Amino acid sequence: MSKNQEMAIDIKTKVDFYLLSITFTVLGLSIQTAEFGGSHLADGFELIAWLCLFVSGVFGLSRMRWAASVFTVAHAIDERKQGLEGNKQAKAAGWKTVETPQGGQKPIDSDIKARETGVAVAENQLEGLQEKLIIKSKVHTWGFALGVAFLMCSRGLAPASPIAKWLAPSDANQPVEQPAEIEAASAPAIISGS
Repeated sequence: MSKNQEMAIDIKTKVDFYLLSITFTVLGLSIQTAEFGGSHLADGFELIAWLCLFVSGVFGLSRMRWAASVFTVAHAIDERKQGLEGNKQAKAAGWKTVETPQGGQKPIDSDIKARETGVAVAENQLEGLQEKLIIKSKVHTWGFALGVAFLMCSRGLAPASPIAKWLAPSDANQPVEQPAEIEAASAPAIISGS
Protein backbone atom coordinates (compact mmCIF):
# COMPACT_ATOMS: atom_id res chain seq x y z
CA MET A 1 0.00 0.00 0.00
CA SER A 2 1.36 3.42 -0.94
CA LYS A 3 2.05 6.17 1.58
CA ASN A 4 -0.70 8.34 0.05
CA GLN A 5 -3.26 5.56 0.37
CA GLU A 6 -2.30 4.98 4.00
CA MET A 7 -2.67 8.71 4.67
CA ALA A 8 -6.10 8.78 2.98
CA ILE A 9 -7.33 5.83 5.06
CA ASP A 10 -5.99 7.42 8.24
CA ILE A 11 -7.74 10.75 7.54
CA LYS A 12 -11.01 9.05 6.61
CA THR A 13 -10.95 7.00 9.79
CA LYS A 14 -10.37 10.10 11.90
CA VAL A 15 -13.23 11.94 10.19
CA ASP A 16 -15.55 8.96 10.72
CA PHE A 17 -14.77 8.84 14.45
CA TYR A 18 -15.09 12.63 14.74
CA LEU A 19 -18.52 12.62 13.05
CA LEU A 20 -19.69 9.79 15.29
CA SER A 21 -18.51 11.50 18.46
CA ILE A 22 -19.91 14.91 17.54
CA THR A 23 -23.27 13.34 16.72
CA PHE A 24 -23.69 11.98 20.24
CA THR A 25 -22.20 15.14 21.77
CA VAL A 26 -24.72 17.39 20.02
CA LEU A 27 -27.55 15.01 20.92
CA GLY A 28 -26.55 14.95 24.58
CA LEU A 29 -26.13 18.72 24.82
CA SER A 30 -29.42 19.40 23.04
CA ILE A 31 -31.27 17.10 25.43
CA GLN A 32 -29.64 18.71 28.49
CA THR A 33 -30.38 22.27 27.38
CA ALA A 34 -33.89 21.79 25.96
CA GLU A 35 -36.68 24.14 27.02
CA PHE A 36 -40.18 23.17 25.98
CA GLY A 37 -43.39 25.16 26.00
CA GLY A 38 -42.43 28.29 24.10
CA SER A 39 -43.87 27.17 20.79
CA HIS A 40 -45.40 23.95 19.53
CA LEU A 41 -43.46 24.34 16.28
CA ALA A 42 -40.14 24.80 18.09
CA ASP A 43 -40.93 21.83 20.35
CA GLY A 44 -41.67 19.68 17.30
CA PHE A 45 -38.43 20.73 15.61
CA GLU A 46 -36.52 19.88 18.80
CA LEU A 47 -37.97 16.36 18.97
CA ILE A 48 -37.34 15.75 15.26
CA ALA A 49 -33.74 16.93 15.75
CA TRP A 50 -33.27 14.46 18.60
CA LEU A 51 -34.68 11.64 16.50
CA CYS A 52 -32.43 12.50 13.53
CA LEU A 53 -29.34 12.73 15.73
CA PHE A 54 -30.15 9.45 17.51
CA VAL A 55 -30.74 7.57 14.23
CA SER A 56 -27.55 9.09 12.84
CA GLY A 57 -25.56 7.94 15.86
CA VAL A 58 -26.95 4.41 15.77
CA PHE A 59 -26.18 4.06 12.06
CA GLY A 60 -22.70 5.47 12.68
CA LEU A 61 -22.02 2.91 15.42
CA SER A 62 -23.33 0.12 13.20
CA ARG A 63 -21.13 1.28 10.35
CA MET A 64 -18.04 1.29 12.59
CA ARG A 65 -18.87 -2.19 13.79
CA TRP A 66 -19.32 -3.58 10.27
CA ALA A 67 -16.22 -1.85 8.85
CA ALA A 68 -14.06 -4.49 10.55
CA SER A 69 -16.02 -7.21 8.70
CA VAL A 70 -15.23 -5.55 5.38
CA PHE A 71 -11.49 -5.64 6.11
CA THR A 72 -11.71 -9.26 7.30
CA VAL A 73 -13.45 -10.38 4.10
CA ALA A 74 -11.02 -8.34 1.96
CA HIS A 75 -8.10 -10.06 3.72
CA ALA A 76 -9.67 -13.49 3.07
CA ILE A 77 -10.03 -12.60 -0.62
CA ASP A 78 -6.36 -11.59 -0.81
CA GLU A 79 -5.27 -14.87 0.80
CA ARG A 80 -7.45 -16.94 -1.54
CA LYS A 81 -6.13 -15.07 -4.58
CA GLN A 82 -2.53 -15.67 -3.48
CA GLY A 83 -3.25 -19.39 -3.06
CA LEU A 84 -5.00 -19.49 -6.43
CA GLU A 85 -2.08 -17.79 -8.14
CA GLY A 86 0.34 -20.21 -6.47
CA ASN A 87 -1.68 -23.20 -7.67
CA LYS A 88 -1.83 -21.84 -11.23
CA GLN A 89 1.95 -21.44 -11.23
CA ALA A 90 2.33 -24.97 -9.84
CA LYS A 91 0.04 -26.34 -12.55
CA ALA A 92 2.06 -24.50 -15.21
CA ALA A 93 5.19 -26.11 -13.72
CA GLY A 94 3.61 -29.54 -14.24
CA TRP A 95 2.23 -30.40 -10.81
CA LYS A 96 -0.81 -32.67 -10.82
CA THR A 97 -1.69 -32.59 -7.10
CA VAL A 98 -1.41 -30.23 -4.16
CA GLU A 99 -1.23 -30.90 -0.46
CA THR A 100 -4.37 -30.19 1.56
CA PRO A 101 -4.29 -28.56 5.02
CA GLN A 102 -5.09 -32.01 6.51
CA GLY A 103 -1.94 -33.50 4.95
CA GLY A 104 -3.58 -35.37 2.07
CA GLN A 105 -3.29 -34.90 -1.67
CA LYS A 106 -5.85 -33.24 -3.94
CA PRO A 107 -5.92 -32.84 -7.73
CA ILE A 108 -4.66 -29.38 -8.59
CA ASP A 109 -7.50 -28.70 -11.06
CA SER A 110 -10.19 -29.26 -8.42
CA ASP A 111 -8.28 -27.12 -5.93
CA ILE A 112 -8.01 -24.28 -8.46
CA LYS A 113 -11.78 -24.48 -9.14
CA ALA A 114 -12.54 -24.51 -5.41
CA ARG A 115 -10.34 -21.47 -4.83
CA GLU A 116 -11.91 -19.61 -7.78
CA THR A 117 -15.36 -20.35 -6.36
CA GLY A 118 -14.22 -19.21 -2.92
CA VAL A 119 -12.88 -15.95 -4.33
CA ALA A 120 -16.13 -15.28 -6.23
CA VAL A 121 -18.27 -15.98 -3.14
CA ALA A 122 -16.09 -13.77 -0.95
CA GLU A 123 -16.12 -10.95 -3.52
CA ASN A 124 -19.95 -11.08 -3.64
CA GLN A 125 -20.02 -10.99 0.14
CA LEU A 126 -17.63 -8.03 0.16
CA GLU A 127 -19.73 -6.16 -2.39
CA GLY A 128 -22.85 -6.65 -0.25
CA LEU A 129 -21.04 -5.42 2.87
CA GLN A 130 -19.70 -2.38 1.05
CA GLU A 131 -23.20 -1.47 -0.22
CA LYS A 132 -24.54 -1.68 3.34
CA LEU A 133 -21.70 0.50 4.61
CA ILE A 134 -22.42 3.11 1.94
CA ILE A 135 -26.10 3.22 2.97
CA LYS A 136 -25.17 3.45 6.65
CA SER A 137 -22.69 6.21 5.88
CA LYS A 138 -25.31 8.24 4.01
CA VAL A 139 -27.90 7.81 6.77
CA HIS A 140 -25.28 8.76 9.37
CA THR A 141 -24.16 11.88 7.51
CA TRP A 142 -27.61 13.09 6.41
CA GLY A 143 -29.14 12.27 9.79
CA PHE A 144 -26.53 14.43 11.48
CA ALA A 145 -27.04 17.28 9.01
CA LEU A 146 -30.83 17.16 9.36
CA GLY A 147 -30.58 16.89 13.13
CA VAL A 148 -28.43 20.00 13.33
CA ALA A 149 -30.72 21.85 10.90
CA PHE A 150 -33.86 21.00 12.91
CA LEU A 151 -32.04 21.92 16.11
CA MET A 152 -31.11 25.29 14.64
CA CYS A 153 -34.73 25.86 13.61
CA SER A 154 -35.95 24.89 17.06
CA ARG A 155 -33.51 27.07 18.97
CA GLY A 156 -33.67 29.94 16.48
CA LEU A 157 -37.45 30.18 16.15
CA ALA A 158 -38.04 32.25 19.30
CA PRO A 159 -35.27 34.82 18.63
CA ALA A 160 -36.16 35.03 14.94
CA SER A 161 -39.90 35.69 15.30
CA PRO A 162 -39.56 39.31 16.58
CA ILE A 163 -37.03 40.00 13.84
CA ALA A 164 -39.40 38.56 11.24
CA LYS A 165 -42.23 40.78 12.52
CA TRP A 166 -39.95 43.80 12.42
CA LEU A 167 -38.86 43.01 8.85
CA ALA A 168 -42.40 42.29 7.64
CA PRO A 169 -43.91 45.05 5.48
CA SER A 170 -45.94 47.52 7.47
CA ASP A 171 -49.67 47.63 6.94
CA ALA A 172 -49.88 51.30 8.04
CA ASN A 173 -51.04 52.44 4.61
CA GLN A 174 -53.84 49.92 4.53
CA PRO A 175 -57.28 50.90 5.86
CA VAL A 176 -58.04 49.10 9.08
CA GLU A 177 -61.27 47.17 9.14
CA GLN A 178 -63.21 47.41 12.34
CA PRO A 179 -65.03 44.46 13.77
CA ALA A 180 -68.82 44.47 13.35
CA GLU A 181 -69.41 45.03 17.08
CA ILE A 182 -67.46 48.29 17.04
CA GLU A 183 -69.28 49.49 13.91
CA ALA A 184 -72.67 48.75 15.48
CA ALA A 185 -71.76 50.55 18.69
CA SER A 186 -70.52 53.65 16.89
CA ALA A 187 -73.54 53.91 14.52
CA PRO A 188 -76.04 56.64 15.38
CA ALA A 189 -79.07 55.39 17.25
CA ILE A 190 -82.34 55.69 15.43
CA ILE A 191 -85.07 56.89 17.67
CA SER A 192 -88.43 55.78 16.68
CA GLY A 193 -91.39 57.60 17.85
CA SER A 194 -94.46 55.86 19.09
